[in-house]
Amino acid sequence: MLLELDVENLAVIAFAQISFESGMTVMTGETGAGKSILIDAMHLIMGERASKEIVRTGTDKARVNAVFSDLDEGLQSQLTEAGYAPEDGLLYLSREITADGKSTARMMGRPIPLTLLRTFTANLLNICGQHDSQKLLNAENHLEILDHYADDAALCEAYQHAYRKFRELRNEWNNLRAGEADRAQLAERLSYELDEISAVDPKPGEDDILRTRLQTMHGAEKLRRSLQKACELLNGVEGDGGCTDLLDDAISVLAVTAKQYDEVRQLSDQIEGLRSEVFDVHQAMERLLSTVEFTPEELETAEQRAADLDELKRKYGQTLEQVLAYAKRIEEELSTIRVADHRRTALSEELAAQKKEVIRLGNELSQVRMAAGARFCEAMQQELLYLDMPNVQLLVSREKAKYGPHGCDKIEFLFSTNAGEAPRPLQKIASGGELSRIMLSLRNVLAARDRVPTLIFDEIDAGVSGSSSQKIGQKLRQVAKTSQVFCVTHSAQIAALSHHNFRIHKEIVDGRTQTMIEPLDYNGKITEVARIMATDRVTDLMLQTAKAMVDDA
Repeated sequence: MLLELDVENLAVIAFAQISFESGMTVMTGETGAGKSILIDAMHLIMGERASKEIVRTGTDKARVNAVFSDLDEGLQSQLTEAGYAPEDGLLYLSREITADGKSTARMMGRPIPLTLLRTFTANLLNICGQHDSQKLLNAENHLEILDHYADDAALCEAYQHAYRKFRELRNEWNNLRAGEADRAQLAERLSYELDEISAVDPKPGEDDILRTRLQTMHGAEKLRRSLQKACELLNGVEGDGGCTDLLDDAISVLAVTAKQYDEVRQLSDQIEGLRSEVFDVHQAMERLLSTVEFTPEELETAEQRAADLDELKRKYGQTLEQVLAYAKRIEEELSTIRVADHRRTALSEELAAQKKEVIRLGNELSQVRMAAGARFCEAMQQELLYLDMPNVQLLVSREKAKYGPHGCDKIEFLFSTNAGEAPRPLQKIASGGELSRIMLSLRNVLAARDRVPTLIFDEIDAGVSGSSSQKIGQKLRQVAKTSQVFCVTHSAQIAALSHHNFRIHKEIVDGRTQTMIEPLDYNGKITEVARIMATDRVTDLMLQTAKAMVDDA
């Protein structure tokens, strides 16, 4: 429960240190006295956004401190796990807003993000005010309220998980379908390129080896041609005399004269020697020519292979390694495309199965909601009957809706506050007083689900008077048996029924207006109840009536 609240430089509150107890605490005061500022202070402690305008004029910053006690074990464990372990069972919170709009929040002296602060304080405080009335008037919030009452969080979570999975599968299927034509066109192009590379079947480094071989082959070709020509010159070709034939002719011509002249014989012998050397040279060249392993067909084949490899490099990479890497990427991309096509086929079946699961859980959720709706209507009517609304009828209207994140239900609460009138939307039939009682009834019906130890009602009695106000006070006092209740009110009946009272009023101190928060004792409570009833001044009769009301309470 809220044990202590310290407020400094918040609007017209210069400083206030207030201690609270369990039970029902009422805050009263004239309109504009500053009651709403205390509610603002509690909103700040709960992590709500703050405006710099809330800082008291002429000061640097506003500050709100709060101390909570009697924390349940679950919350204590969460706080400890998050690094904000309570001390001796007490939880300390603070909020500071500077004049330039900067805000800081602390829990147990450590900084805490506002989102996390809101998460934790939602288990400590619940403020019911005009915002909640507007929430109830808006039919878009009725489904959330009904789910809260039905306590169907586990089923809602199961449905939402199934729906999220369905959405993911559907999005994936749509994406695959949208790209189907592009994938087919891409697959056709990639297959052509891969076939072209595969037809050549390049090997890493093959072009370098082939280049060296071509250089050798081109050199061998020149060697073969020169050796072949030389052999032809020495030995002749197809009957044409070569060098050896000419030497044979020379020897034959000199044969007769060589017998007569020694000089001629010597010359003939020299020619014979040349003939023998030429023959030896010719044989050597023939042998060398036979060792040249080269044919024009081989050169042509090698040149064509080199041209094919160069064409691949021109299209798909500067080197054969890059060409092969590109081919590997093509294979992977084609594999991905084939997988995508298979995935889309499999997705169709998976999506159909997931859709059935969404429908199953959605229908189950609808049944749970409608069963809870009947109990909710009965509980609300019992509460409203006690609050002098005997003719009220409440109906939970359900329309079948398109399956979405929260199911397939469009829920709206329909009310009839007068006998014989058909239930209609709340905003079309409820007066201010009726709405206040409906809000209190709703809070009581949901109290068992909330399990929040401190409830704050901000002018829950607006538009209500007489016996209805008395009943509201009695209901608040009943709630205070299990929860700490705060109520800002203008009702004497409610003020008289409280366990603790604070009077909020303004005073001028050192020339400046300040809001003062004064705890009331028994006599002070009687005087305040009489003041609320008074039209212009408090009379003895009013004081007697107020005393009777307080004593009766």
